[in-house]
Amino acid sequence: MRCLLLLLIFLSSSAYAGIFGASTYAECVDEVVKSAKIKEALYEGQSNCYEKYVRPKQDKIQNKAWQSNFRSATQIEISQLRCRRQGKYQNYYFIDCTFSDLPMSNYAILKLNVTLKDGSSKDIEFTNYAPDLKWKDGALTGQSEVEVEKINSKTLKVKDTK
Repeated sequence: MRCLLLLLIFLSSSAYAGIFGASTYAECVDEVVKSAKIKEALYEGQSNCYEKYVRPKQDKIQNKAWQSNFRSATQIEISQLRCRRQGKYQNYYFIDCTFSDLPMSNYAILKLNVTLKDGSSKDIEFTNYAPDLKWKDGALTGQSEVEVEKINSKTLKVKDTK
């Protein structure tokens, strides 16, 4: 009888942990923060949470979006596009782009043609590595080895996440 009672207690405690354990990335990170004793353990725990909760969703969205073709942007998208130069870092010039009223989470990749300071032009891609509506709609960043003189917004092409 005691063995049966101990077995039931053991099974119920493990079931409790499985049912009420972390079910989201944020909950997982909260648990890691509470239990981590050193900085390296914190980083490893955050990485594990990312791989468990974020990466599968990200891969599913990216695979679908990245396999699609670019489409020409609508006039609304072109008019709402806002890009700004962010300066140079480690031999690359960075540019951030966003839309004034459209959520960036709707887009997997933006492509723009830019004119560089040396007179040449090239396409720069701005990739959304986490196109999930739960993520903030921050700007997407692109880079070039030569400073950008002009951003040709009428050349905007996009890949949608859906």
